[in-house]
Amino acid sequence: MEENTLRGKRTLFWMKVCLVLGILTAILCGAMYLGYGEIFQMENPTPDSFQGGFGFLALVLFILLFGFVGSIAVSVEALFWLLWTYRAVKNLRVLTTTQFSPVVAVLLGVVPYIAVLHFFVFRDLVAKQQGELVRRGIGFTLVPQNLVNGWALLCLVGIVAALTSESVAVLTFGAICGFASYIAYMKAFTIYIEGEHRLFEAYKDEELRKKVDQVLREREIEKAAAAEL
Repeated sequence: MEENTLRGKRTLFWMKVCLVLGILTAILCGAMYLGYGEIFQMENPTPDSFQGGFGFLALVLFILLFGFVGSIAVSVEALFWLLWTYRAVKNLRVLTTTQFSPVVAVLLGVVPYIAVLHFFVFRDLVAKQQGELVRRGIGFTLVPQNLVNGWALLCLVGIVAALTSESVAVLTFGAICGFASYIAYMKAFTIYIEGEHRLFEAYKDEELRKKVDQVLREREIEKAAAAEL
């Protein structure tokens, strides 16, 4: 096993950054629609249509800025998250079996829209980790199954809304579900990496005790051999 807590904390930090940028971008897009929505519905808008053009231009620039910064943040967060996922699965496979290999777990998180299948990977990780913590008698905070299920359901609703409708109301509802899903996953993820750290520390202590016992056995063998001589 290898320490994975730092990857998890970095991932969580960038998740928070992405969430804030996403909410700010959504607010700006909403302000754009409320203030200038009629313009986008015109077939041939004229310069006179853009009353208060400075405000319109400022909104566009801010949306582009947040979009650019957000794309960088999402890329960094995705990189840390995939690295964390690979190591989380690989670590657990040292102690027990998992339904998915590290490579398959990463692939299920890479493909857009199919990434909701990460639900099955994460659910398996939670179940197997908690089983190992219980077996070792380590205290931990339970990851609520309703939280994991709710995250997946809200994510699915958000994806369906984005793919099947052009209605502003439906898209807004889908975006709210998407943000709620992201927050639910962050909460479950936070609890999981805490348990992951405790399990790693327990494993490290077990390995240290094994090495100490091995050294003591070797010394006993050496003493017995010397006594025979």
